[in-house]
Amino acid sequence: MQAYRHRVVVLLPILALPWLVWAETARFGGKEGWQGVRTQGIRTTTAWRGADALAISSIHRNPYTDSQSEHNLNAIDIFLLAGYEDIENLSGLYRIEGEYEISRQVSARGETSIRFEPSGIKLFPTPKAMWTAGRDWGDFTLEFWLNPTNLNDGELLFLWKGRTAYGEPQYLRARVENRRIIWDFENFFRHGADRSLIMQLRSTPLVPEEWRHHRIRYKSDDSSPGPSGASPGFLEYLIDNIPADSIHTTPTGTESPEVFTPKIGSLSREPLLLAPDFNGYIDEVHLSSVFNTNPVPKNFSNSNSISFGIGYTDVIDSGYLGSEITAFRAYYDAPGSSQIRFFLQAMSNRDETQHVGFPNPYNPDWVEIKLSTEEDNPLSSGNWRSWEAEHTISGRFFVVGYILEPDIDADTSPVLSALEIEYEPYLLD
Repeated sequence: MQAYRHRVVVLLPILALPWLVWAETARFGGKEGWQGVRTQGIRTTTAWRGADALAISSIHRNPYTDSQSEHNLNAIDIFLLAGYEDIENLSGLYRIEGEYEISRQVSARGETSIRFEPSGIKLFPTPKAMWTAGRDWGDFTLEFWLNPTNLNDGELLFLWKGRTAYGEPQYLRARVENRRIIWDFENFFRHGADRSLIMQLRSTPLVPEEWRHHRIRYKSDDSSPGPSGASPGFLEYLIDNIPADSIHTTPTGTESPEVFTPKIGSLSREPLLLAPDFNGYIDEVHLSSVFNTNPVPKNFSNSNSISFGIGYTDVIDSGYLGSEITAFRAYYDAPGSSQIRFFLQAMSNRDETQHVGFPNPYNPDWVEIKLSTEEDNPLSSGNWRSWEAEHTISGRFFVVGYILEPDIDADTSPVLSALEIEYEPYLLD
Protein backbone atom coordinates (compact mmCIF):
# COMPACT_ATOMS: atom_id res chain seq x y z
CA MET A 1 0.00 0.00 0.00
CA GLN A 2 1.29 3.45 -0.92
CA ALA A 3 -0.09 6.89 -0.15
CA TYR A 4 0.11 9.70 -2.70
CA ARG A 5 -0.30 13.37 -1.89
CA HIS A 6 -1.82 15.79 -4.41
CA ARG A 7 -2.00 19.56 -4.15
CA VAL A 8 -5.51 21.01 -4.19
CA VAL A 9 -5.97 24.75 -4.87
CA VAL A 10 -8.28 26.36 -2.30
CA LEU A 11 -9.96 29.53 -3.60
CA LEU A 12 -10.15 31.24 -0.19
CA PRO A 13 -7.88 33.77 1.47
CA ILE A 14 -5.10 31.80 3.07
CA LEU A 15 -5.66 33.52 6.39
CA ALA A 16 -9.19 32.12 6.55
CA LEU A 17 -7.74 28.67 7.32
CA PRO A 18 -4.77 27.80 9.52
CA TRP A 19 -3.61 25.30 6.88
CA LEU A 20 -4.25 24.15 3.33
CA VAL A 21 -6.49 21.11 2.76
CA TRP A 22 -4.99 18.36 0.62
CA ALA A 23 -6.17 14.95 -0.59
CA GLU A 24 -4.31 11.68 -0.19
CA THR A 25 -4.87 8.35 -1.94
CA ALA A 26 -4.08 4.89 -0.59
CA ARG A 27 -3.76 2.17 -3.23
CA PHE A 28 -3.84 -1.62 -3.04
CA GLY A 29 -3.36 -4.16 -5.82
CA GLY A 30 -2.09 -3.41 -9.32
CA LYS A 31 1.59 -2.56 -9.32
CA GLU A 32 1.46 -1.93 -5.54
CA GLY A 33 0.53 -5.58 -4.89
CA TRP A 34 -1.65 -7.05 -2.16
CA GLN A 35 0.80 -7.24 0.72
CA GLY A 36 -1.27 -4.74 2.70
CA VAL A 37 -4.45 -6.84 2.96
CA ARG A 38 -5.79 -9.73 5.01
CA THR A 39 -8.00 -12.30 3.32
CA GLN A 40 -9.98 -15.46 3.88
CA GLY A 41 -11.21 -17.79 1.14
CA ILE A 42 -9.14 -15.83 -1.40
CA ARG A 43 -6.52 -16.92 -3.91
CA THR A 44 -4.32 -14.82 -6.18
CA THR A 45 -4.60 -14.94 -9.95
CA THR A 46 -3.20 -12.96 -12.86
CA ALA A 47 -5.55 -10.41 -14.36
CA TRP A 48 -5.44 -6.73 -15.34
CA ARG A 49 -2.11 -5.69 -16.87
CA GLY A 50 -0.58 -9.00 -15.80
CA ALA A 51 -0.58 -8.06 -12.10
CA ASP A 52 -1.76 -10.21 -9.22
CA ALA A 53 -5.48 -10.04 -8.56
CA LEU A 54 -7.80 -11.59 -5.99
CA ALA A 55 -10.41 -14.30 -6.70
CA ILE A 56 -12.37 -16.80 -4.62
CA SER A 57 -10.61 -20.00 -3.58
CA SER A 58 -12.11 -23.29 -4.72
CA ILE A 59 -14.30 -25.00 -2.17
CA HIS A 60 -13.44 -28.16 -0.20
CA ARG A 61 -10.33 -29.54 -1.92
CA ASN A 62 -8.67 -31.01 1.15
CA PRO A 63 -11.10 -33.14 3.22
CA TYR A 64 -8.55 -33.58 6.01
CA THR A 65 -8.56 -29.87 6.89
CA ASP A 66 -12.18 -29.07 6.06
CA SER A 67 -14.50 -29.20 9.08
CA GLN A 68 -17.55 -29.34 6.79
CA SER A 69 -16.20 -32.16 4.65
CA GLU A 70 -18.67 -34.63 3.21
CA HIS A 71 -15.95 -37.27 2.97
CA ASN A 72 -15.70 -40.19 5.37
CA LEU A 73 -12.00 -39.92 6.06
CA ASN A 74 -11.73 -43.59 7.03
CA ALA A 75 -13.05 -44.56 3.61
CA ILE A 76 -10.39 -42.63 1.66
CA ASP A 77 -7.72 -44.83 0.10
CA ILE A 78 -6.10 -42.50 -2.45
CA PHE A 79 -6.31 -38.73 -2.49
CA LEU A 80 -3.80 -36.90 -4.69
CA LEU A 81 -3.99 -33.12 -5.03
CA ALA A 82 -1.82 -30.81 -7.09
CA GLY A 83 -0.17 -28.65 -4.46
CA TYR A 84 1.69 -25.45 -5.18
CA GLU A 85 5.10 -27.16 -5.23
CA ASP A 86 4.40 -30.90 -5.32
CA ILE A 87 1.73 -33.62 -5.21
CA GLU A 88 -0.13 -33.71 -1.89
CA ASN A 89 -0.48 -37.41 -1.03
CA LEU A 90 -3.20 -36.87 1.57
CA SER A 91 -4.06 -40.44 2.62
CA GLY A 92 -0.42 -41.52 2.85
CA LEU A 93 -1.34 -45.11 2.00
CA TYR A 94 0.81 -45.19 -1.15
CA ARG A 95 4.41 -44.38 -1.94
CA ILE A 96 4.76 -42.27 -5.08
CA GLU A 97 7.52 -42.66 -7.63
CA GLY A 98 7.86 -41.29 -11.13
CA GLU A 99 8.27 -38.16 -13.16
CA TYR A 100 5.68 -35.41 -13.17
CA GLU A 101 5.39 -31.65 -13.14
CA ILE A 102 3.20 -29.26 -11.18
CA SER A 103 1.63 -26.87 -13.69
CA ARG A 104 0.50 -23.38 -12.68
CA GLN A 105 -0.81 -22.59 -16.17
CA VAL A 106 -3.54 -25.25 -16.30
CA SER A 107 -5.90 -26.03 -13.43
CA ALA A 108 -9.31 -27.58 -12.80
CA ARG A 109 -10.52 -26.30 -9.43
CA GLY A 110 -7.38 -25.17 -7.67
CA GLU A 111 -4.45 -23.09 -8.87
CA THR A 112 -2.34 -25.98 -10.17
CA SER A 113 -2.55 -29.43 -11.75
CA ILE A 114 -0.34 -32.49 -12.23
CA ARG A 115 1.22 -32.67 -15.70
CA PHE A 116 2.22 -36.12 -16.86
CA GLU A 117 5.73 -36.94 -17.97
CA PRO A 118 6.28 -39.83 -20.46
CA SER A 119 6.72 -42.58 -17.86
CA GLY A 120 3.88 -41.48 -15.56
CA ILE A 121 3.49 -42.08 -11.83
CA LYS A 122 3.82 -45.32 -9.86
CA LEU A 123 1.77 -45.85 -6.68
CA PHE A 124 3.11 -48.55 -4.35
CA PRO A 125 0.49 -49.68 -1.80
CA THR A 126 1.25 -49.98 1.91
CA PRO A 127 -0.29 -52.90 3.89
CA LYS A 128 -3.47 -50.95 4.71
CA ALA A 129 -4.13 -49.83 1.13
CA MET A 130 -7.01 -51.19 -0.96
CA TRP A 131 -4.60 -52.38 -3.69
CA THR A 132 -2.59 -54.53 -1.28
CA ALA A 133 -2.32 -58.17 -2.37
CA GLY A 134 -5.17 -60.34 -1.09
CA ARG A 135 -7.64 -57.50 -0.34
CA ASP A 136 -11.34 -57.95 -1.13
CA TRP A 137 -13.32 -54.83 -1.91
CA GLY A 138 -16.91 -53.89 -1.37
CA ASP A 139 -18.27 -50.56 -2.62
CA PHE A 140 -15.81 -48.20 -4.26
CA THR A 141 -15.60 -44.89 -6.14
CA LEU A 142 -12.67 -43.82 -8.30
CA GLU A 143 -12.82 -40.21 -9.52
CA PHE A 144 -10.57 -37.45 -10.85
CA TRP A 145 -10.45 -34.33 -13.00
CA LEU A 146 -8.76 -34.89 -16.38
CA ASN A 147 -7.58 -32.55 -19.13
CA PRO A 148 -6.20 -34.59 -22.07
CA THR A 149 -3.80 -32.98 -24.51
CA ASN A 150 -4.01 -35.23 -27.58
CA LEU A 151 -6.35 -38.22 -27.10
CA ASN A 152 -4.35 -40.39 -29.47
CA ASP A 153 -5.52 -43.98 -29.81
CA GLY A 154 -3.57 -46.29 -27.55
CA GLU A 155 -2.64 -43.78 -24.87
CA LEU A 156 -2.74 -45.37 -21.39
CA LEU A 157 -4.22 -43.41 -18.51
CA PHE A 158 -4.29 -46.17 -15.89
CA LEU A 159 -2.79 -49.65 -15.63
CA TRP A 160 -2.76 -52.30 -12.91
CA LYS A 161 -1.63 -55.90 -13.23
CA GLY A 162 -2.41 -58.51 -10.61
CA ARG A 163 -2.30 -62.28 -10.20
CA THR A 164 -4.52 -64.59 -8.23
CA ALA A 165 -3.33 -67.35 -5.88
CA TYR A 166 -3.66 -69.76 -8.84
CA GLY A 167 -1.52 -67.61 -11.12
CA GLU A 168 -4.38 -66.22 -13.20
CA PRO A 169 -3.56 -62.72 -14.47
CA GLN A 170 -5.75 -59.71 -13.62
CA TYR A 171 -5.87 -56.38 -15.39
CA LEU A 172 -7.46 -52.98 -14.96
CA ARG A 173 -6.54 -50.53 -17.66
CA ALA A 174 -7.85 -47.24 -19.02
CA ARG A 175 -6.89 -46.50 -22.61
CA VAL A 176 -7.83 -44.05 -25.35
CA GLU A 177 -9.85 -45.22 -28.31
CA ASN A 178 -11.73 -42.95 -30.72
CA ARG A 179 -11.52 -39.98 -28.30
CA ARG A 180 -13.01 -42.05 -25.48
CA ILE A 181 -11.52 -43.51 -22.30
CA ILE A 182 -12.08 -47.28 -22.33
CA TRP A 183 -11.85 -49.10 -19.00
CA ASP A 184 -11.04 -52.81 -19.34
CA PHE A 185 -11.73 -55.02 -16.31
CA GLU A 186 -10.18 -58.45 -16.86
CA ASN A 187 -10.63 -60.96 -14.01
CA PHE A 188 -10.85 -58.00 -11.61
CA PHE A 189 -14.39 -58.95 -10.54
CA ARG A 190 -14.39 -62.48 -9.17
CA HIS A 191 -16.73 -65.02 -7.62
CA GLY A 192 -15.26 -67.79 -5.52
CA ALA A 193 -11.82 -69.15 -6.30
CA ASP A 194 -12.03 -69.77 -10.02
CA ARG A 195 -14.71 -67.63 -11.64
CA SER A 196 -14.13 -64.14 -13.03
CA LEU A 197 -15.50 -61.63 -15.51
CA ILE A 198 -14.16 -59.63 -18.45
CA MET A 199 -16.06 -56.38 -18.94
CA GLN A 200 -15.69 -52.86 -20.23
CA LEU A 201 -16.88 -49.29 -19.59
CA ARG A 202 -16.66 -46.46 -22.14
CA SER A 203 -16.74 -42.71 -21.67
CA THR A 204 -18.60 -40.33 -23.89
CA PRO A 205 -16.42 -38.55 -26.52
CA LEU A 206 -13.90 -36.19 -24.94
CA VAL A 207 -12.39 -32.96 -26.23
CA PRO A 208 -8.65 -32.24 -25.97
CA GLU A 209 -7.62 -29.47 -23.57
CA GLU A 210 -10.98 -29.52 -21.80
CA TRP A 211 -11.43 -30.38 -18.11
CA ARG A 212 -13.96 -33.12 -17.34
CA HIS A 213 -14.75 -34.92 -14.11
CA HIS A 214 -14.60 -38.74 -14.32
CA ARG A 215 -16.25 -41.01 -11.76
CA ILE A 216 -16.49 -44.81 -11.69
CA ARG A 217 -18.52 -46.16 -8.80
CA TYR A 218 -19.55 -49.65 -7.74
CA LYS A 219 -22.29 -50.99 -5.47
CA SER A 220 -21.47 -54.41 -4.02
CA ASP A 221 -24.65 -55.25 -2.08
CA ASP A 222 -28.15 -53.99 -1.30
CA SER A 223 -27.29 -52.17 1.94
CA SER A 224 -28.03 -48.42 1.95
CA PRO A 225 -28.94 -48.05 -1.73
CA GLY A 226 -29.31 -44.30 -1.19
CA PRO A 227 -30.85 -41.86 -3.65
CA SER A 228 -29.29 -43.66 -6.63
CA GLY A 229 -31.29 -46.84 -5.97
CA ALA A 230 -28.30 -48.86 -7.17
CA SER A 231 -28.76 -52.60 -7.01
CA PRO A 232 -26.01 -55.11 -6.04
CA GLY A 233 -23.25 -55.39 -8.63
CA PHE A 234 -24.02 -52.04 -10.29
CA LEU A 235 -20.90 -50.52 -11.95
CA GLU A 236 -21.36 -47.03 -13.41
CA TYR A 237 -19.21 -44.50 -15.30
CA LEU A 238 -20.17 -40.82 -15.04
CA ILE A 239 -18.68 -37.80 -16.83
CA ASP A 240 -19.41 -34.48 -15.12
CA ASN A 241 -22.01 -36.32 -13.01
CA ILE A 242 -23.85 -37.51 -16.15
CA PRO A 243 -24.06 -41.31 -16.69
CA ALA A 244 -21.92 -42.39 -19.64
CA ASP A 245 -21.99 -46.20 -19.31
CA SER A 246 -23.01 -48.89 -16.82
CA ILE A 247 -23.12 -52.65 -16.34
CA HIS A 248 -23.80 -55.16 -13.57
CA THR A 249 -20.94 -57.38 -12.43
CA THR A 250 -22.91 -60.55 -13.07
CA PRO A 251 -22.58 -63.28 -15.73
CA THR A 252 -25.37 -61.63 -17.76
CA GLY A 253 -24.30 -58.01 -17.25
CA THR A 254 -27.74 -57.26 -15.82
CA GLU A 255 -29.31 -57.56 -12.37
CA SER A 256 -28.81 -61.06 -10.95
CA PRO A 257 -28.43 -62.68 -7.52
CA GLU A 258 -24.97 -63.91 -8.53
CA VAL A 259 -22.76 -60.85 -8.03
CA PHE A 260 -19.00 -60.79 -8.72
CA THR A 261 -16.94 -58.42 -6.53
CA PRO A 262 -13.44 -56.86 -6.79
CA LYS A 263 -10.68 -59.05 -5.40
CA ILE A 264 -6.99 -58.17 -5.46
CA GLY A 265 -5.10 -61.40 -6.15
CA SER A 266 -2.84 -62.63 -3.37
CA LEU A 267 0.13 -62.86 -5.76
CA SER A 268 -0.26 -59.25 -6.95
CA ARG A 269 2.99 -57.36 -6.58
CA GLU A 270 2.85 -54.62 -9.22
CA PRO A 271 2.22 -50.93 -8.39
CA LEU A 272 -0.60 -48.93 -9.90
CA LEU A 273 0.55 -46.96 -12.94
CA LEU A 274 -1.03 -43.57 -13.40
CA ALA A 275 -0.58 -42.28 -16.97
CA PRO A 276 2.26 -44.59 -18.06
CA ASP A 277 1.66 -43.32 -21.61
CA PHE A 278 -0.73 -40.37 -21.55
CA ASN A 279 -0.46 -36.69 -22.44
CA GLY A 280 -2.40 -34.26 -20.31
CA TYR A 281 -3.18 -33.00 -16.83
CA ILE A 282 -4.95 -34.50 -13.83
CA ASP A 283 -6.03 -33.40 -10.36
CA GLU A 284 -8.00 -34.58 -7.32
CA VAL A 285 -7.39 -38.30 -7.88
CA HIS A 286 -9.64 -39.98 -5.30
CA LEU A 287 -10.34 -43.63 -4.51
CA SER A 288 -12.64 -44.49 -1.60
CA SER A 289 -14.50 -47.53 -0.28
CA VAL A 290 -17.95 -45.96 -0.72
CA PHE A 291 -20.51 -45.69 -3.51
CA ASN A 292 -20.35 -41.91 -3.83
CA THR A 293 -23.67 -40.25 -4.68
CA ASN A 294 -22.66 -36.67 -3.80
CA PRO A 295 -22.82 -34.17 -6.67
CA VAL A 296 -19.47 -33.31 -8.22
CA PRO A 297 -18.14 -30.24 -6.38
CA LYS A 298 -18.03 -27.08 -8.42
CA ASN A 299 -15.38 -24.45 -7.96
CA PHE A 300 -17.48 -22.42 -5.57
CA SER A 301 -20.35 -24.59 -4.35
CA ASN A 302 -21.45 -28.09 -3.48
CA SER A 303 -24.60 -29.62 -2.05
CA ASN A 304 -24.07 -28.01 1.36
CA SER A 305 -22.34 -24.68 1.03
CA ILE A 306 -21.13 -21.80 -1.11
CA SER A 307 -17.63 -20.39 -1.14
CA PHE A 308 -17.11 -16.65 -0.61
CA GLY A 309 -13.97 -14.56 -0.43
CA ILE A 310 -13.55 -11.80 2.14
CA GLY A 311 -10.79 -9.37 2.99
CA TYR A 312 -9.85 -6.01 4.38
CA THR A 313 -6.95 -3.62 4.04
CA ASP A 314 -4.41 -2.61 6.61
CA VAL A 315 -5.47 0.36 8.69
CA ILE A 316 -4.86 3.67 6.93
CA ASP A 317 -3.75 6.39 9.35
CA SER A 318 -4.61 9.86 8.05
CA GLY A 319 -2.89 11.54 10.97
CA TYR A 320 -5.88 13.77 11.83
CA LEU A 321 -9.06 13.09 13.82
CA GLY A 322 -11.44 14.89 11.46
CA SER A 323 -10.26 13.39 8.18
CA GLU A 324 -12.92 12.48 5.63
CA ILE A 325 -13.22 9.82 2.94
CA THR A 326 -14.02 11.66 -0.28
CA ALA A 327 -13.88 9.00 -3.01
CA PHE A 328 -13.30 5.30 -3.67
CA ARG A 329 -12.42 3.40 -6.86
CA ALA A 330 -11.93 -0.28 -7.68
CA TYR A 331 -10.95 -2.15 -10.82
CA TYR A 332 -12.62 -5.54 -11.05
CA ASP A 333 -14.39 -8.03 -13.28
CA ALA A 334 -17.72 -9.53 -12.16
CA PRO A 335 -18.89 -12.00 -14.82
CA GLY A 336 -22.50 -13.18 -14.81
CA SER A 337 -24.24 -12.61 -11.51
CA SER A 338 -21.02 -12.62 -9.47
CA GLN A 339 -20.34 -9.45 -7.53
CA ILE A 340 -18.02 -7.68 -5.11
CA ARG A 341 -19.49 -5.76 -2.17
CA PHE A 342 -17.36 -2.98 -0.70
CA PHE A 343 -17.41 -1.58 2.82
CA LEU A 344 -15.70 1.29 4.64
CA GLN A 345 -14.96 1.65 8.34
CA ALA A 346 -13.73 4.78 10.10
CA MET A 347 -12.28 4.97 13.62
CA SER A 348 -11.08 7.82 15.79
CA ASN A 349 -9.12 5.96 18.47
CA ARG A 350 -6.03 3.86 17.89
CA ASP A 351 -7.34 1.24 20.32
CA GLU A 352 -10.26 0.57 17.96
CA THR A 353 -7.89 -0.43 15.19
CA GLN A 354 -6.78 -3.46 17.23
CA HIS A 355 -10.24 -5.01 16.87
CA VAL A 356 -10.82 -4.67 13.13
CA GLY A 357 -12.07 -7.92 11.60
CA PHE A 358 -13.46 -9.14 8.32
CA PRO A 359 -16.36 -7.12 6.90
CA ASN A 360 -19.84 -8.10 8.06
CA PRO A 361 -22.93 -6.56 6.43
CA TYR A 362 -24.75 -6.82 9.78
CA ASN A 363 -22.08 -4.92 11.67
CA PRO A 364 -23.03 -1.20 11.71
CA ASP A 365 -19.34 -0.24 11.97
CA TRP A 366 -19.00 -1.30 8.32
CA VAL A 367 -20.67 1.10 5.88
CA GLU A 368 -21.52 -0.56 2.56
CA ILE A 369 -20.98 1.60 -0.51
CA LYS A 370 -22.33 1.17 -4.04
CA LEU A 371 -20.02 1.70 -7.00
CA SER A 372 -20.91 2.87 -10.51
CA THR A 373 -19.06 1.89 -13.67
CA GLU A 374 -16.95 4.79 -14.93
CA GLU A 375 -16.76 3.57 -18.54
CA ASP A 376 -17.87 0.18 -19.82
CA ASN A 377 -15.14 -1.44 -21.93
CA PRO A 378 -16.38 -4.73 -23.44
CA LEU A 379 -12.87 -5.58 -24.66
CA SER A 380 -11.38 -5.44 -21.17
CA SER A 381 -11.46 -8.08 -18.42
CA GLY A 382 -12.91 -5.63 -15.93
CA ASN A 383 -13.70 -1.95 -15.48
CA TRP A 384 -13.00 0.88 -13.13
CA ARG A 385 -15.94 1.51 -10.83
CA SER A 386 -16.17 4.44 -8.46
CA TRP A 387 -18.07 5.89 -5.51
CA GLU A 388 -18.38 9.55 -4.66
CA ALA A 389 -19.16 10.34 -1.04
CA GLU A 390 -22.79 11.37 -0.62
CA HIS A 391 -22.35 11.81 3.12
CA THR A 392 -19.31 12.26 5.31
CA ILE A 393 -17.40 9.24 6.62
CA SER A 394 -14.91 10.74 9.01
CA GLY A 395 -12.30 9.71 11.53
CA ARG A 396 -8.56 9.36 11.76
CA PHE A 397 -8.20 5.68 10.79
CA PHE A 398 -9.82 4.02 7.74
CA VAL A 399 -10.21 0.43 6.54
CA VAL A 400 -11.64 -0.93 3.26
CA GLY A 401 -13.46 -4.29 3.36
CA TYR A 402 -14.73 -6.43 0.49
CA ILE A 403 -16.77 -9.60 -0.03
CA LEU A 404 -16.42 -11.59 -3.28
CA GLU A 405 -19.58 -13.54 -4.18
CA PRO A 406 -19.61 -16.14 -7.01
CA ASP A 407 -22.12 -16.78 -9.76
CA ILE A 408 -23.36 -20.20 -8.63
CA ASP A 409 -25.04 -21.20 -11.90
CA ALA A 410 -22.09 -20.30 -14.13
CA ASP A 411 -19.58 -21.33 -11.42
CA THR A 412 -17.48 -18.18 -11.87
CA SER A 413 -15.70 -15.86 -9.47
CA PRO A 414 -15.30 -12.09 -9.61
CA VAL A 415 -11.70 -10.86 -9.87
CA LEU A 416 -10.48 -7.81 -7.96
CA SER A 417 -7.41 -6.18 -9.53
CA ALA A 418 -6.98 -2.89 -7.67
CA LEU A 419 -8.64 -0.46 -5.30
CA GLU A 420 -8.05 3.14 -4.27
CA ILE A 421 -9.39 5.19 -1.37
CA GLU A 422 -9.11 8.99 -1.31
CA TYR A 423 -9.34 10.98 1.91
CA GLU A 424 -8.71 14.51 3.12
CA PRO A 425 -6.70 14.87 6.32
CA TYR A 426 -8.40 17.57 8.37
CA LEU A 427 -7.78 18.55 11.97
CA LEU A 428 -10.89 19.23 14.03
CA ASP A 429 -11.11 22.55 15.84
